[in-house]
Amino acid sequence: MKRVTAITFLNYFVSGGLTLTIPLLLLNRNVSLAEIGIVISVLPLVFLAVRLLFAALADQIGWAPLFILFNWPATFISTAIYFLANSIPAFLLGKTVEGVKESAYWAVNRTAIFSLSPKQEEKQATRINAVIWVATAIGGAAAGIGIAYGGFSSTLGIMIVASAVIGIPAALLWNTGKRDTRLRIPNVIALLDPRGRDKTFWLVSLVMLFYSLATYPLVTLLLPAFMDQQLRYGYVSIGVAFMLYNVVASIVTLGTLKKS
Repeated sequence: MKRVTAITFLNYFVSGGLTLTIPLLLLNRNVSLAEIGIVISVLPLVFLAVRLLFAALADQIGWAPLFILFNWPATFISTAIYFLANSIPAFLLGKTVEGVKESAYWAVNRTAIFSLSPKQEEKQATRINAVIWVATAIGGAAAGIGIAYGGFSSTLGIMIVASAVIGIPAALLWNTGKRDTRLRIPNVIALLDPRGRDKTFWLVSLVMLFYSLATYPLVTLLLPAFMDQQLRYGYVSIGVAFMLYNVVASIVTLGTLKKS
């Protein structure tokens, strides 16, 4: 579990940093809000499709290989693309690769937790959720402070280093949870069939749909742009505000998940 926790922390330190850095970087380059919105919309679209595929794939080859084969390389590559990006298509490519890295993590994180913590699944899942929020908070704060005192390139450089380090705990998991290395396409397709799901599945999906609509655009674009363009907050203030949001989310997550 320590290795999964390390991957989770580093993954969401980078995610938190990129969530704040990319819209602020584009605003700094005078990119229009419409174009920034298009760039940011790519990640959830990629995530939606690729996560389903990765989850079905993991049911055959195991959960551990997805960390080292997809999550770690995609995290490193996406941050490197942002570091070098000088056009909208480059940022679109970065968001596409970032969507792949998020998909690789979320396709198997719960499976990994349940596999590595028998009889403690709920406790460990709650703990990992808190780690996600805390790491996102620290990443956002680091991004705000880094941009203010070192600039965008230095901040993205920090994210690249953190992305590279993910490879260490990921590699140590390589032989854990492996199954069959033979890929059977019909089995993958069967797992993706939405038919036969019960009513609760669709109700929960509907709740998540509206939750995502209410929060994702707000946190990833509207609030950073509003604080930067309208309120004229400094980057440190924006980073601290983003950190506080995620710290509160972590506390509420821990509190609610401890209830039946």
